[in-house]
Amino acid sequence: MSNQRPILVMSNVILDDVQYPDGALHPRTLGGAAVYAAAAASMWWGQIGIVAGVGSDFDETAGAALARYGIRRGGLIVRDANTIKSKLVYHADGERSETPVYGGDHFARLQLTPADIPEVLLPAAATYIFRDTWPDFWSAFQSSRKYLGTVMWELQGDAAQARNLSFIASLFRQVDLFSLNIAEAHRILGSSAPESIVTQLVGAGAPVVVLRMG
Repeated sequence: MSNQRPILVMSNVILDDVQYPDGALHPRTLGGAAVYAAAAASMWWGQIGIVAGVGSDFDETAGAALARYGIRRGGLIVRDANTIKSKLVYHADGERSETPVYGGDHFARLQLTPADIPEVLLPAAATYIFRDTWPDFWSAFQSSRKYLGTVMWELQGDAAQARNLSFIASLFRQVDLFSLNIAEAHRILGSSAPESIVTQLVGAGAPVVVLRMG
């Protein structure tokens, strides 16, 4: 195995029943922010590790698909019989809705914090985090920060609320890049002007802002 330090991806691995605006259905599609980010990173970095809670059914339902990308599996931690499954509906306006099939309690049980990262994956060259403002996660993150390398935090959409701005800004000094989309920025800041959004976020302490326009 290469001595290259890994890039870690901390988010959810999800089996999606996807419905597009034209009515097309794609059942049991391997997805979740962790899978998309890890698959992309694997195209240009040799060592990628996903850190996510999964079910004991994961290998049977999705293991082969993940293996195609050569992603390290040491961070896939079994927390339940079932891997997260969602109904993912894309709307004509470009937004989407996501409903956990097994309910909110099951979804919560499969959430991990940086304290759950196996030592074999540390130290990391970089870490991608797709996360809301869950206090337990960020408390563990601060304890583990020195092992995580360059950190990019992509805000989870349901946390994009004006009432969360103070907490979000308090985390900026801990990360190297902060990413959100323009609809999320509007909900937080009340502005849809890209220059204004970036100026406000940098002014609040974000070192680098990645503003996604779609």
